[in-house]
Amino acid sequence: PGWASARQQLAFPAGGAVWPSDPYSAQLKQEVEDLRKQLAQQETASKEAMLRHEQEQRDREQKKEQEAMERELKMRDDEIAVLKEKLEHARLDSKAEEASQRLQEEKAATAAALAEQKRLRKALLDAELELQKANFAAASSKDHAKSLEDSSLKELEAVRGRERAAAQQAESLRSKLAERETVAAELAAAKGSLQTEVERLKAKLSDAMGKSHRIASLEEKVRQLEDARARLQSEKEALAADSGVL
Repeated sequence: PGWASARQQLAFPAGGAVWPSDPYSAQLKQEVEDLRKQLAQQETASKEAMLRHEQEQRDREQKKEQEAMERELKMRDDEIAVLKEKLEHARLDSKAEEASQRLQEEKAATAAALAEQKRLRKALLDAELELQKANFAAASSKDHAKSLEDSSLKELEAVRGRERAAAQQAESLRSKLAERETVAAELAAAKGSLQTEVERLKAKLSDAMGKSHRIASLEEKVRQLEDARARLQSEKEALAADSGVL
């Protein structure tokens, strides 16, 4: 305070006269201003580096989710192939083809919905990132930050609209799941018919020796049909759970 008072007295002496400006004081002010600008630039660079690190981490997580999704789709492809082979052995080729076609369509629709969800999630993260950048820039330029924030809010609104469209598509997938119950009922009816055939063959071949292996084979086919029906039921519940997440 004493130094400031002395400086004030030097700048404003008695009698109203004014001393010439101090060049060292002006240089000091300029150096302080330059240091403030450098500090602001360093803070901005640090915040941008942090944002880039967060974006890279999000990209890695999204890549892991995509790989898991692809593995799940591959497993479903394998299960569809096994189910088709078992149904062909049970002389249900036409129904197996219909079930396989429906499963393929549902798988494609599910994959498209998951891809759309991933794209919308990335767009939402990008919009949030832009909004954060706008908030950081607000310290140096409020007008520019306001413009970026308005643009980011519009982008967020557009993303929410696409999310609503994805939700409608998910509802359509849920309606398709009801068709799976019809397939399960048809398989159950086919299993009952095959069971009747097994009983008839048992009665017919009860007096014939050495042919018990055929009955055992038919019983094995019945068991395979039951396993296929249980797998279809599990797959339907899994798809319903996926649709619920969407």
